[in-house]
Amino acid sequence: MIVRAENAAERSAIRSINEAAFGGQDEADLVDRLRADGLVLVSLVAEIQQRIVGHILFSRMSIETTGSSVSAVALAPMAVLPEHQRRGIGGQLIRHGLNL
Repeated sequence: MIVRAENAAERSAIRSINEAAFGGQDEADLVDRLRADGLVLVSLVAEIQQRIVGHILFSRMSIETTGSSVSAVALAPMAVLPEHQRRGIGGQLIRHGLNL
């Protein structure tokens, strides 16, 4: 398995992975909104035999506290095609992203 940065041509496949993993469009729509708002820091894919089977997104966010705002990074969503789940792919995506 290879974990690498996504490329723009793979966005349709990434959307399909999120829809399949979560059983709907909400998470795929979230990815699109985060991209449109310029909040994406890292977007990675997991590839097996030249097929994308997983995706993870890290984006900018802020945490509002009393009187201030703290910059943070959100890890979400993370998706793996149902037929490839429970094989450690999600964990490898998380570790790879955190090590960047």
